[in-house]
Amino acid sequence: MITLYTWTTPNGRKPSIMLEELGWKYEVKPVNIGKNEQFSDEFLAIAPNNKIPAIVDHDAEGGPLSIFESGAILTYLAEKAASSCRPPALAATRCSNGCTGRSAALARCWASSDTSACARKKRPRPPSNVSPKNRIAC
Repeated sequence: MITLYTWTTPNGRKPSIMLEELGWKYEVKPVNIGKNEQFSDEFLAIAPNNKIPAIVDHDAEGGPLSIFESGAILTYLAEKAASSCRPPALAATRCSNGCTGRSAALARCWASSDTSACARKKRPRPPSNVSPKNRIAC
């Protein structure tokens, strides 16, 4: 089980998008940054940089593992998905250039990351040569 510590910001949404794409069960614990909850001792024990998002993977090898920073979380989830091959949708996913496995998982995770940027109009939409089946639309 994964516990996601987050708030309603673009970076805070990225891990939940990835977890939903993977179809994994997870628990959300809101961290209200408007009330400075990111400075609480409980949260600082998980994310010493006092920023959301953060996760705790209670099923990690060696015991509970905390990870913070959205890019690190997305990479961790993608690599965990690729190594376990648990989500059938991800196992069948291929990139537009035919990549599979770890590469496809990482491409999927960073596509989720770029979608938030597209929504803020800071980056262009995904290239039109990417198959619509594999594209996450902005």
